[in-house]
Amino acid sequence: EIAEKYRQAISQIETKEEHGHDFSLPASFGVTTTETAGYNYLKLMKVADPELYKANTNGRHQVAIYQEPIDNLS
Repeated sequence: EIAEKYRQAISQIETKEEHGHDFSLPASFGVTTTETAGYNYLKLMKVADPELYKANTNGRHQVAIYQEPIDNLS
């Protein structure tokens, strides 16, 4: 929910007035939780990073969520 809120806020940033050019700011996020990936920073990044690539591959401007149980991580 938080990543989606940020994604929407970023997409609504007005660029024309400040920069003189009207362009969009799409955002994609790959997310996970400590319940599925544990508390180890490297494991969190290991599972969230591929989700970011998945979000970009599936059309960008979206949130992809890793949901595998922690027991399935190698």
